[in-house]
Amino acid sequence: MVAGCSSPRVLFQEDSAKFIRPPLPSRMELREVDWRFFNAHSNTWFALDNENYLQLSKNMVDMAEYVQKLRIIIQTYETNNVQFVE
Repeated sequence: MVAGCSSPRVLFQEDSAKFIRPPLPSRMELREVDWRFFNAHSNTWFALDNENYLQLSKNMVDMAEYVQKLRIIIQTYETNNVQFVE
């Protein structure tokens, strides 16, 4: 009768949850933009021609996509932390 109560009991089992480590997005390669500067009446102005404006626009789209990819990775890490807390 006494032997049944003397068995070792485990209060907490170490459950190693897998940590998902998402890959970082590849390095961003921006296009070169050639700015034109000129002075007029003690003011400095800058300008872009059509081709350079298009390059700048494409760079902005690439940066927005990169930030979105980073947000997804951050959400994945936040989800992983919630799993560990529970």
